[in-house]
Amino acid sequence: MKVEKKNWILLGLVALLCFTGFLNYKFNENIGDSPQVAMQEPSASPQSGDDAQAGEQAQPTASQTGDAAQANANALTYYTDFRNERKTNREQQIAWLDSIINDEKSDEDSIKEANEKKLALINTMETEANTEGLIKAKGFSECIVTIQDETANVVVENTEALTSAQAAQIMDIVREQTGVKSENIKIMPRK
Repeated sequence: MKVEKKNWILLGLVALLCFTGFLNYKFNENIGDSPQVAMQEPSASPQSGDDAQAGEQAQPTASQTGDAAQANANALTYYTDFRNERKTNREQQIAWLDSIINDEKSDEDSIKEANEKKLALINTMETEANTEGLIKAKGFSECIVTIQDETANVVVENTEALTSAQAAQIMDIVREQTGVKSENIKIMPRK
């Protein structure tokens, strides 16, 4: 009886590990290979150019406006798809844990462990949502936060490279909300 429950728990942990690997793959799929934050210091010098062009504002062409709209739609789709996929996977994990909790054949240790994992998963989901909301409140149009063990990954929508001040803002929010150490937080801008 106990061996069977341990096998189910082991199977669940393997499934969770596979899910974690999948999330890691999805995060790095469109972002690039570098986990480093791309930073750009704000430029204090005016742009060079001749005097006739210096006072003029460049107007976007119709194709540039269309490209920007397409890029915005792609970004929205990326974040929406990721959130939907994450929600589906989390619902499956909770259903699996509930099946252990509600199974008459489950022993007390298995039920206790499943309850602890379910509570931890729900707390992680809440922390991720709160952190995403606070990052958006700082002016970023979209972001995704995932927390796993003692690491946190943040993908932020940014049309330009992140400045060091923006990266510091995000780092402070994530560290404060999650308790994850700075060296274990990865911030990745998505253009």
